Order: sequence, then structure tokens, then C-alpha cells
Amino acid sequence: MGKYESHARGKTREERERRAHPIWRGVGFALAILIPIISYAGAIELMKANRKFGWLPMPTDLVARPGDFLYSGDPWIYLKIALTIFIMFILYVLFMLITFAVNKATLDPMRTDPYYVPPIKGKVTKRAR
Repeated sequence: MGKYESHARGKTREERERRAHPIWRGVGFALAILIPIISYAGAIELMKANRKFGWLPMPTDLVARPGDFLYSGDPWIYLKIALTIFIMFILYVLFMLITFAVNKATLDPMRTDPYYVPPIKGKVTKRAR
């Protein structure tokens, strides 16, 4: 081996198998796109149900007036944004907890611990004092 050659080896088959399948990155991307859309639809439906059943009074502080920054003809735009962000937070936490539970149940804890060092393979001898 020369002075400027690398002595690092490529990843072994076992190291490659430890990583998650690349399809899960696609699933995560799809969820990052779908959760805000689902949250907005949920906010609209929640507002409709609230008008029908009268669970909570609509806060008048969240009514947009002409001349406001986000006013586009919809006076309840601020409430829709607040509900959408709240529902998004709930859904992200729910999916995160499901992911943690599945990983805890299926993965070997030693393989996921960043401080885990595998035992030395080979013969270990005691040195004389």
C-alpha cells in the first residue's frame, strides 16, 4: 500500500442491509406532501361540524377584515390556517409515534445504538506484567 492510497474498505453486505430501504424515503416525501393537504381538508370539515353542532364559539379575533395581510374574501382564513397547523402537528406526532413503535418492535436495539461497538473478533491474549 502506497503513501497516498486509501486503506478504507467498502461497506460490507451487513452494513448495507442495516439501512432502511430507499422506498421509505419516498413514503416520507409523500406523507410530507399529503399531511398538509389532509390537515387543510380536516380543518374545513371541523369548521363545518362546529357550525352545525356549536361545540366551540368561533373567536372573533381570528376574523380577517378587508385590508388585512391574508384577506382574500374569506373572513375565516386565519382560523383555517391555525386549525391546519394544529392538525398537521397532531398527524406528524401520530406518525412519528407509530414509526418509533414499529422500529422498537422490529429492529435490534444494538444495531440502532450509536454508541454500540461490536466485540473484537480474534484471539485476545493477556500481556505479562
